[in-house]
Amino acid sequence: MIGFWNCCGGITGKLSTVELIIKKFTLEILFISEAEYRSSMTWIHISGYELLTTMTEKFGKIRLVAFVRAGTGFKVSKLTTIGDDLEIICLENHQQRVAGLYRPFKQINNNTLSTYLIKMMAALDSIAKTNKPVMIGGDFNVNFGRESHEKSTLVNFAVQNDLIQLIQRPTWRRIVNTDKGPEQRVSILDLVFTSDPENTSVVIEDNLTSDHSLILVKHTLTSEISRKK
Repeated sequence: MIGFWNCCGGITGKLSTVELIIKKFTLEILFISEAEYRSSMTWIHISGYELLTTMTEKFGKIRLVAFVRAGTGFKVSKLTTIGDDLEIICLENHQQRVAGLYRPFKQINNNTLSTYLIKMMAALDSIAKTNKPVMIGGDFNVNFGRESHEKSTLVNFAVQNDLIQLIQRPTWRRIVNTDKGPEQRVSILDLVFTSDPENTSVVIEDNLTSDHSLILVKHTLTSEISRKK
């Protein structure tokens, strides 16, 4: 099982929650966005798991990390094109390719939101081009619950690469103060695209120490699954 979670506010104070999630669900991989990680944080580790990060520290803090269980065979993909200013980690083993991402909600790493989206989609096109089953998930910061240019961009990407987006209910909740009093806002920001929806199931866990839900994805590998790309 693979997890995607925006921990909201940094991993520093939430390592015990991360470890609980990993052990409770016996995760192969857990992608964590808004990790606010630095390489000097050498005390951040979980027994039996390798910690992988993006290459964005030179622009500030690293906002996406992944804990990968030893023995799964997952390694950073060398066959995809990902800029060092993007919060994307692409992993693969001999059976499948899995990528986690975080798209910031404000300008970051010298990119505007629009230029970041363009660069991100180019990288995702590279990731999707494989004959293995592929899964791409994370906090896209695009509300799939309403129409927008950003949503149309993701829908077109899915169609062009024979992928299905699996998340259909809100994954983000926050109470905001309005003129009429407190109001709950909800959005579908955390998405999962897969090339093999028939063998993929999703569980959404709420009420964690974040305003984002934990997305758990189980992909049942059959004896022969391949894609023509």
